[in-house]
Amino acid sequence: MQQAQKIKYDKFAVLVHSGMKPTEAAITCGYSEKSAVNQGSRLMKDDYVKLQIAALAADLSGKLQEVAVERLMSADEVLDRLANIARSEDVADQNKIAALRLLGLNHKLFTERVEQTTTTVEEGVKARTDARLELLRQDTSMTTLH
Repeated sequence: MQQAQKIKYDKFAVLVHSGMKPTEAAITCGYSEKSAVNQGSRLMKDDYVKLQIAALAADLSGKLQEVAVERLMSADEVLDRLANIARSEDVADQNKIAALRLLGLNHKLFTERVEQTTTTVEEGVKARTDARLELLRQDTSMTTLH
């Protein structure tokens, strides 16, 4: 591939990667408006152009991940900021309470009380048997009345 053609292909790849339609990118790269649709389609199928677009996408993805990691707060930083809010004199009481609640939840200071009743297998069987016997008694008493 000649240097001039490589530059044109690189420019096309950058333009398409940035969101420009292939036809518009072909025109911007110097192809005539008449042939732009065909040239844009042809260039999109070209292995070199596809590789350049993929490389640009991978590079952008890597940069976005780096930015995300830089902007991400550590758990310690979050807890430190919540503690500062809870202690601050310039913060509304409702915000202090919210910060304290979040800190308390993080440190597992609050627990819900749940009442739980348990029955043994024998107790369960006995209860079901008693219920069946009661139904039989009722059924028998109904039959004797008729």
